[in-house]
Amino acid sequence: MPKFVDKKDLEWLVKYFGSEEFQKKSQRNIKNRSCLDAGHTAGSKSFAQKAEDMYKRDKVMPGLLDVYEEAHLTSDKLPVTQMASDAL
Repeated sequence: MPKFVDKKDLEWLVKYFGSEEFQKKSQRNIKNRSCLDAGHTAGSKSFAQKAEDMYKRDKVMPGLLDVYEEAHLTSDKLPVTQMASDAL
């Protein structure tokens, strides 16, 4: 058990993650995630945040295509998926 986790919190987490309700949600989310075609490289950052970061970096408000390109291309400037390539 990690030292920074309280024993009661850990017990609650184990109970919660093992619950039928959580398992149903998890399976539903796994199925939904498998339907996504155009993966991106933005991580958990929203596209609005990505656009703001681009604006701060470039001093020009990026267009929708600029944000899409930055979020769907690898560092080598290659599309992350075939669907992203088709969209671009």
